[in-house]
Amino acid sequence: MIKKMKIKFFAPMMLFVLIINVSCSNDDKTVPHENLTFNEKNIAAFDKVGLVHNEGLDFIFSSENLPLLYEVGIDENGEIDESAIAEFIFNKTNEFINNYEIINVNDRLVDIEPIPSIEVFFDICANTELGVFEGVTGDAIEVVNQIETILEEYSNENEDYEIVMSYGSVYKYSVLYWTDEDYRDGGFVGEVDTRWFNWVSFGMADLSGAYSGAAYGATTGPAGAIGGAVGFGLMSSAYNAAVQAVVHNL
Repeated sequence: MIKKMKIKFFAPMMLFVLIINVSCSNDDKTVPHENLTFNEKNIAAFDKVGLVHNEGLDFIFSSENLPLLYEVGIDENGEIDESAIAEFIFNKTNEFINNYEIINVNDRLVDIEPIPSIEVFFDICANTELGVFEGVTGDAIEVVNQIETILEEYSNENEDYEIVMSYGSVYKYSVLYWTDEDYRDGGFVGEVDTRWFNWVSFGMADLSGAYSGAAYGATTGPAGAIGGAVGFGLMSSAYNAAVQAVVHNL
């Protein structure tokens, strides 16, 4: 049993983790479009954003990648190496993005752009604002219900409508991913005990990353906002979860 553990921190990442710790195609899980209100139809359309994000988590934490993560996450001195973990997650995030096809979200064709660099990621995500979801709290079901209520009531006349719908979708499906095994399709296969999943931490990481990524991508237009929410949200949640997974695996 390890009584004392040394962790090698990559300085910007240490700040990020401390702040955050205060978050296959699953089309069958989307809401049918018939008999829905205007905003409910849009929420259903933007479900694709969160579902693609979850596919990315399945890929990063697949049975092929998990052993590699555990291997690179510990240095020769038996210390947790967060810089190596960040590089691994960065590479796997972009591998997933580069191999993903163009997606159609609310009649917009979105080609998700890879994250430029680790430095850009942590610089963009240094802002840990939570946007319209500031103050959302409760258990997983309550959080998902609050997210959906906010999205339903958010007017499409707002200039940041697609930004909010995108990072809200990522947040919603992140909470579902980490709390309901039905939303994991290949991620952490064989992980019998998932009680170590800190879904609040992972979900908040996702929300913050997706919010920052959507705002960053929005400089190129609405499609960029959607792609930014997926890519930055994915790496943010995956990095946070990867550190805890390595610790749990010791």
